[in-house]
Amino acid sequence: MRQLSSDVAIIGAGVVGAACAYFLAEMGHSPTIIDPMEQGAATPAGAGIVAPGVTFHPSPYYFPLAYRAVSYLEGLVDKLGNERLLERCGLLYLITDPRSPVDAESLARQLRRHGMEGAPMHGHVEVIDPEYVHRYFPLLVPSQGAVYVDGPGRLNGANLRDALLLQAIKRGAHYIRARASIDSISQQEIALKADSTTITTQRLVLAAGAWSRQIIGQFSAVSLPISPQRGQILHLEVPDTRTDQWPIVMGDFPHYLLTFPVCKVLAGATHEDVGFHPKPTLAGIREIADTIYKVAPSLGSARLLGVNVGLRPVTPDGLPIIGRVPDLPSVIVASGHGAYGLQLGPYTGMLAAQLATDQEPDMDLTPYSPLRFSS
Repeated sequence: MRQLSSDVAIIGAGVVGAACAYFLAEMGHSPTIIDPMEQGAATPAGAGIVAPGVTFHPSPYYFPLAYRAVSYLEGLVDKLGNERLLERCGLLYLITDPRSPVDAESLARQLRRHGMEGAPMHGHVEVIDPEYVHRYFPLLVPSQGAVYVDGPGRLNGANLRDALLLQAIKRGAHYIRARASIDSISQQEIALKADSTTITTQRLVLAAGAWSRQIIGQFSAVSLPISPQRGQILHLEVPDTRTDQWPIVMGDFPHYLLTFPVCKVLAGATHEDVGFHPKPTLAGIREIADTIYKVAPSLGSARLLGVNVGLRPVTPDGLPIIGRVPDLPSVIVASGHGAYGLQLGPYTGMLAAQLATDQEPDMDLTPYSPLRFSS
């Protein structure tokens, strides 16, 4: 059996783990990243909507993290030198229910407040005539009300992850494509197994998404209530139509539309608590299609290219878990981002790297601590 030693090991090479490895390598460390790249991983499946100021999260602790995370993301993309990773496209929010208690004017006022409170990638907020939403997204039918925000954008999560991993490896990080497990934890070191390789490390960053709870398992008495939630996203092609200039479409309905170059439209996503079952289903396709037909019925003639499926790591309060495990201080958890993993993940990876190297984290992590679930 091959044996390796690393000052920091990272389980999980999604956008969180990749960003953590990138930041550690930039500081001169040589982390070891372990991930099987198996079906169901959230990063390559995610849509990549970046719109922190058009999020209606129930927790007030979401917004300080999201605003810092997106500001960090913008700087990181600039540093990587690939402007195609993160592109502004705007967002159109539709009110379709004539009985909705919220009208376009009051929604616009709320979104403008988010902008004044510092939401990045937010920009100008404008109420538009709902009869003319097709001027923004030609396939839409008229709605009851509409608000356009010009700052949000789309992130190619898989390409960002790959770019971060590549830069980390160039700087001395090691990547092992295998399923990792914890063999033992002592005060001196942590022993991991990855197929035929044993890795010893002083610090472990657990960024394994929906699988994080299973990996820590019996080694900690602290509850890490991270569960898988299946998300299905339809990938559609609209032939002979340039869609990449169209905005994100969201609204008072449970799904969204998002475009990518050149003729591609993404429609998603489901939120299914079905365990570790990363397979597309007819029921999931129908659920999304029902929404599509109501807001953009002509998409019914689009070609179905495929269905991406990812398992989101979700927590009971909708906030990620970021911090040291109290009874295992050499283990740092960075998981549980739910539907916001691509938006929050790079910054979370940086925070985890700071914790793993005993630096003061960039922000107060108390609201995201694993301790909040302890009785």
